[in-house]
Amino acid sequence: EVGGVATQVLARIYEERGEHARWVEVLRKQAEYAETSQARQEIFFRIAAIQEEKMGSAELAIATWREVLAEDHDSGRALDALERLHNARREFAELVEVLRKRIAVNDSPEQRRALLLRVALLQERELRNVSETIIAYQEAVDLMPEDVDALRELARLYRQERRFADLFDNNERLLPACKDPGERAV
Repeated sequence: EVGGVATQVLARIYEERGEHARWVEVLRKQAEYAETSQARQEIFFRIAAIQEEKMGSAELAIATWREVLAEDHDSGRALDALERLHNARREFAELVEVLRKRIAVNDSPEQRRALLLRVALLQERELRNVSETIIAYQEAVDLMPEDVDALRELARLYRQERRFADLFDNNERLLPACKDPGERAV
């Protein structure tokens, strides 16, 4: 109890003095004494905000948000922050990793599909990784077998990569999925 009061007083002093690094140290000590996981997370949320906003260190904030995810792998707040930070820093491999974590914890097929399409776009446009792009589109089709957009993208990629057996199999799925005869041009 005394340690908790002392850290609160120190935190307030360091905050008022603008000694952000020391403030973070004291908050980390408070996190050690936190009685619940939720209280501990709230302290880490505060630490990450200080690191990003007061200290101007996205790197430190990212490390703290990763600590939150290590304790609570489906923390929406941590995933949101990591997605925003990696996107702003144009760290596309890390952004894909965050999106993959979102996919893993999301129950909605529609939302998972949307995330997979984002992963596919990042893999193709930013990371230039065609095989991972194909995997993401295949996963989207596995979720929603009549996803004409994903099937069309797969057809384009299979043609581009000269994977004609895969193109044939894909077109076998694409043609029945096209509701309008005008869509059937492959």
